[in-house]
Amino acid sequence: MVVGMVAFTLEAAPAAASPRERPLIFVDLPYPAEALAARTDGVVVVQVTTDGSGRIVGAESVVGPDLLARAVVANVKGWTLAPGPLTDWLVFRFEIDNGACNDDSRSLFRVAYANLAVVTACTAPGRRFGGPPEDPLLLRSLGSSPGYPEFARSANMRGVVILELSVDGDGAVTAARALNDLPLLAPTAVAHAKTWRVWLGRTGPRYVVYEFGLDYRECKPDSASLARVSANYVRLSECIPVSPSLAP
Repeated sequence: MVVGMVAFTLEAAPAAASPRERPLIFVDLPYPAEALAARTDGVVVVQVTTDGSGRIVGAESVVGPDLLARAVVANVKGWTLAPGPLTDWLVFRFEIDNGACNDDSRSLFRVAYANLAVVTACTAPGRRFGGPPEDPLLLRSLGSSPGYPEFARSANMRGVVILELSVDGDGAVTAARALNDLPLLAPTAVAHAKTWRVWLGRTGPRYVVYEFGLDYRECKPDSASLARVSANYVRLSECIPVSPSLAP
């Protein structure tokens, strides 16, 4: 077991607009062996409950394959968030790199944002691909890119917004609600989600993960791109131009 501590900070922004920062103590989560053997990937969204000190005392997955969700729920009970609201949301994205590799029994765990952990494994030559995801929310149409929120970009703000959607009988999104507190990013995610359509195969609550990312490299200004990472995961990325000597 690997335990780590990460303190997340953002560049200066007006205090009234700054998101609630939740540094955390995390426990490394290897790709669950049973899920990797079955080539199961996907996104797990978990609602967590903390005590007054920020220690997670309860967790419940609201979406995600069972083979992954069980491991996430057990894992996060070893985490500690900064003191704050007693209920919060975390996202775990499990991905399998289908490139050739010599050892597909290991994985890489990283905390990408305060509420997003990514677990990446690879697959050896000859391994079969996984089956279809377990009854996910399928995004049918995302509409046009909303563009990165200007004030969030100037404040170097990135993060993940978790949305709960309401859908009518034609698959059009009629309402969207942000479950976590990212005030400079959530309004854009909510407004954009109301232009979407989904396939109607899934019943009950519908959850989508909306990631906002800034990519610092050589590029043209204002070159935002919208991508569907998985069935219920959307990423809006903005390229921030830097000089070749400063590019990572």
